[in-house]
Amino acid sequence: MNDMEGRPSNELLLGELERMTSDLNELQKIKESAVQQKTAQRVAKRSLNKLESEQRKLEEALRRAKEERRKVELRRHRIKAKRSEALGAARACHRRLLLLDDRRDQLQIEREAYLQRDSTVAEQLKMLSQVNALNDSHFVWYAGNYGTINHIPLRISGKEQDRWDAVNSALGNAMALLDLVCQGLQYELQGWELHPKGNFSFLRQKRMPHAVLDLWTDGSILSSWLYPKQRLNEALVAFISCIKEVQEHLSEMDPALQWPYPIEDHEINGVTVHLTAETKRSMKWTLAMKYMLISLKWVASAASRKGGRNGFFFLPVPPVKQLL
Repeated sequence: MNDMEGRPSNELLLGELERMTSDLNELQKIKESAVQQKTAQRVAKRSLNKLESEQRKLEEALRRAKEERRKVELRRHRIKAKRSEALGAARACHRRLLLLDDRRDQLQIEREAYLQRDSTVAEQLKMLSQVNALNDSHFVWYAGNYGTINHIPLRISGKEQDRWDAVNSALGNAMALLDLVCQGLQYELQGWELHPKGNFSFLRQKRMPHAVLDLWTDGSILSSWLYPKQRLNEALVAFISCIKEVQEHLSEMDPALQWPYPIEDHEINGVTVHLTAETKRSMKWTLAMKYMLISLKWVASAASRKGGRNGFFFLPVPPVKQLL
């Protein structure tokens, strides 16, 4: 009986022991599970921290990407604006180029017109360079034994039909020619002032402005053949002295110049310029006037070779023998 009573107690103890062992095992499992959970929590926490760090990095990268995108977008807008500006400038340049092409064509046409005009002007200049205004406006030549200026004879034949208006006109043209030569040379006569007034030309003395010598006459007091035309003679002497003065001025410019006839006092080549009854009748006065016109033409010719002012003169002169 004791054995029977002892067996349930042992069984109970064994059962209790097994239950306790089971509980311990369960507790151990729970403990292990708790340890595993803590370990898993720590791992999860570390993973979470790592993920949060990665998230922050990604967010920073995203922010930087957005900033870069914004900058790229801004640059794209700038490039687009510059491209539009460049396109506008290109269109403007193209339009300008078209205008320049049109202008070039126009200038080419104008250039060809100018070249054509220059060619025409050159031909005209070449033709005009052989023309002398003095030679045309005061043409000095000869006809037999007397000289002419602008085809007006400067002669006295001793006959009643002598035309003093022709003589006065010829003398006026001669004075006008000498005055133009002085202007062309920019030379001022020392003693006299020339006043070419056509048929009523005269000279005025510079030192005595009231001293006037008329280089014209009506021939009225020569009707008796006895009295010289004193004032005309004085005017002729003064006039040939002016021709001689211009000759000396030109000789200073070119010492090699030579003159056809010497002028001394009242004579040219030894022939007096005084108009008297004897010189009128012997035709010596007409010869003296011819010498005077030849000398004047040589003066104008020498001035033309010097060029005058702005190349004003061009006056070819024939040899003296041809004029005689």
